Amino acid sequence: LKIGASHVIGIYLLPAILADFRTRYPEAELIVRVDTSHKIVDMILRNELDLGVIGEGTPVQDERLATKPIARDRLMLIAPPQHPLADMGVVTPETLAELPFVSPARDSASAETLFEHLRAAGVTLRPVIEMGNVGAVKRAVESGLGVSIISRLAVERELQAGSLVSLTVAGVPMERDLLLCWHHERRFSNLAAVFIR
Repeated sequence: LKIGASHVIGIYLLPAILADFRTRYPEAELIVRVDTSHKIVDMILRNELDLGVIGEGTPVQDERLATKPIARDRLMLIAPPQHPLADMGVVTPETLAELPFVSPARDSASAETLFEHLRAAGVTLRPVIEMGNVGAVKRAVESGLGVSIISRLAVERELQAGSLVSLTVAGVPMERDLLLCWHHERRFSNLAAVFIR
């Protein structure tokens, strides 16, 4: 079974699901590709993958791609615990626009969702640095380079350990769907059907 996943999903969500699946079906051979949502979609359309799990925000106009929401993901504003706003709980969009911002890679689905929501709220961010992956974003925020907004899936451990704190941006929707996607014309193997269930 060939599965593709965007970075946050492939690193922080999918491993536990795959471990459970392998416990139930130990003979299953799994191949997982973790890449940007755009590349996962391209691989599905080229029939290189059976299924993909990506975050909402990837614009897909190809009618060959079928998608189904399977879960909700919450994006959150993160800051180091010593940040002046760390105890506030909620910040206004205007305050966020003034803060140095550590941007995730702009071609990631979570970044596209984030910037779309903030533009709708009239917020223009002030990126001081763009980092290539979520791990780098977290380390940059912990180091005091700025604040960022990333998936809760990616910061559970840091929030529990206290190395990062989460804040809410008032009036800005910070949720997105996680999508199962596949080639509309492709027939599912028995293994793919079982994995989907």
